[in-house]
Amino acid sequence: MPAGVFLNLHGKDRELVGLGSYIVNTTGCNDCHTYPSYMKGGDPFLGQAEVINFAQYMTGGRQFGPFTSANLTPDGTGKPAGLTLKEFIKTLHTGHNPHDPKGQILQVMPWPVFGKKTDRDLAAIYEYLRALPSLPNNPSPGP
Repeated sequence: MPAGVFLNLHGKDRELVGLGSYIVNTTGCNDCHTYPSYMKGGDPFLGQAEVINFAQYMTGGRQFGPFTSANLTPDGTGKPAGLTLKEFIKTLHTGHNPHDPKGQILQVMPWPVFGKKTDRDLAAIYEYLRALPSLPNNPSPGP
């Protein structure tokens, strides 16, 4: 878990939160769902000691042409990206966001790769995201 990110573990499965943290923080989720990914002076690609942008951690905002990465922090009801666990797993298995009335397949998001994870792994990711602080969408999206 990145320094500066404080988890709400109340009512959460700590084992799943730990596994979810491991998966999220070792598979590049931050690269797309945190913008910018690193704090000023903390970009490892510039030879600096890594410091994740905890202020915008998982709030989305990275733009890929017409697509913008989603805010994965919990909404007002505690659901990551506003999805139930069942919706979250289905989205990662199929690439279809249940909140998109047009039913377009998610672009850029590597759902074909994440969809191969076990339902337990996906539940762990979900549980970790549930433990994050609820934050508004990134106010300064960018490339």
